[in-house]
Amino acid sequence: MPRRDRLVRLAFLLSLAASLAWLTVEEKSRLGAWLFALPWAGLMAARIRRPIRGRAVEMLSRGALAGALAGPLAGLLMLLKISLHSHVQPDYELGDVIAVLTWAPVGAIVGAVFGAGLALVRKGWQS
Repeated sequence: MPRRDRLVRLAFLLSLAASLAWLTVEEKSRLGAWLFALPWAGLMAARIRRPIRGRAVEMLSRGALAGALAGPLAGLLMLLKISLHSHVQPDYELGDVIAVLTWAPVGAIVGAVFGAGLALVRKGWQS
């Protein structure tokens, strides 16, 4: 098995363990949900196969995709936490879930900038 595949599987298992641990904790911040959604978004963006020419364009587009996925995945984690805890007063209100969903375009822009930065670092490293 190639080393990259092992690292991706290790990242998947660590993200899964951290997410499951976070779901059991009584924590109600939007930032917490968003931080636990980021690794999942990155893994999903890395696993999608697309024929793209140019490494820089590929890194930029994968970064934008990961940033755009972070908001909806955070909303999904919030809803999962609400359903698992089932308090009378839910951990997150509807406004919290909508707030993380509305940040998806900003996440896409930040992810694209991050991907472009990684492409520039990689280009400079090869020189």
